[in-house]
Amino acid sequence: MNSFAFCAGTCCAPLAEKAIVAARKMGKVEVDMRKTDCKMPNTEDYIPKSRRGQPVPPKKQTARC
Repeated sequence: MNSFAFCAGTCCAPLAEKAIVAARKMGKVEVDMRKTDCKMPNTEDYIPKSRRGQPVPPKKQTARC
């Protein structure tokens, strides 16, 4: 559910505020990553960072197939 809120909030401008509200309700998500250095980002903070103030996040110029 955390991943869906993140994806919906970053890719679809009308859902961004609703996704942030949903992330606040979910709270911090704990994931057992074992002994790796991986971290689960806080969705509420990560949505605005990934959008960079734009209605839709910028696409990368290159693609790998």
